[in-house]
Amino acid sequence: MASLSTSTEEKGENEDEGLVESLSRLVVPFPCPPQPSAAPASGVQAPSPQEDVFNRMIPKEAEVVLLGESTHGSHEFYTLRREVIQHLIRQRGFRAVLLEAEWPDLFAITTHYLTCPNSVYPNAVAALAHCIQGHGRSGNASQYMWQNAEMVELLEWIRNYNASQNFSPDKMVHVFGMDCQQIYQSLHAVYMILAEFDLKLCHQIKSRLSFFHGYHENEKAYARQTMAGIGSEQIPTILQNLLAEFQWNHLERFQMQLSSSKEDHDNNNSRLGSLDVLNLEQNLEVLVNAGRLEKNALEGC
Repeated sequence: MASLSTSTEEKGENEDEGLVESLSRLVVPFPCPPQPSAAPASGVQAPSPQEDVFNRMIPKEAEVVLLGESTHGSHEFYTLRREVIQHLIRQRGFRAVLLEAEWPDLFAITTHYLTCPNSVYPNAVAALAHCIQGHGRSGNASQYMWQNAEMVELLEWIRNYNASQNFSPDKMVHVFGMDCQQIYQSLHAVYMILAEFDLKLCHQIKSRLSFFHGYHENEKAYARQTMAGIGSEQIPTILQNLLAEFQWNHLERFQMQLSSSKEDHDNNNSRLGSLDVLNLEQNLEVLVNAGRLEKNALEGC
């Protein structure tokens, strides 16, 4: 009598095959550029072959476009990524770019270079050299991933684009990082913003986050010392509760204090800006996730 059951291994293989087959149906191959055709009608400018490819590849209704790369640091991938980003900004009206880089690093580049008319940085090379600190885990990863000619060209282009929009807040392009491994950079950012706008809340949060203090501001040292410490299992809950409390009890209050116009923000540095609120919330998000990432990395060693 034949058995009706299958082994766990066979089930796993069947599930993997089914998943691959399902995902394969969604893959859109990158098409070859079209061959030159007859000249367009008079007065009509035909899109370049590259623009035509992007228009065919990216749905018109897309509000979020995800770009992947099979290797980090490859000239070809970085060049194509830059060209796609430029297309989305120029032709589709996209105004935010998220990269796999540290939030504090790219926030500094955005606020002090890309969107700042009177930037202290003469060019993107200087901005990257000063602002990109990386997380140290991958050695000089920040060097080849971000401090390269392709990245410089992209940032210079975005700054020039913002300048062409007269640095208008509602028209400028912002570049942000979505990595979350700089515990102490984010901790300092939270304290600095709160010290200026809500000193009482700043003291309260400092007290609740005292377990971060010490360790020579080294994320790995913090992770090693707290992994086996008594009570360390409560830290993720403490951080998640702190973030939730901020979002429920304070975020709306901060948003109501936002500067009503760019002129107000320029003339009065003590006014709370929308980027300050975003930076505060996102750095709290970094703290929630950074410790977990560091501990997982150490456990995997």
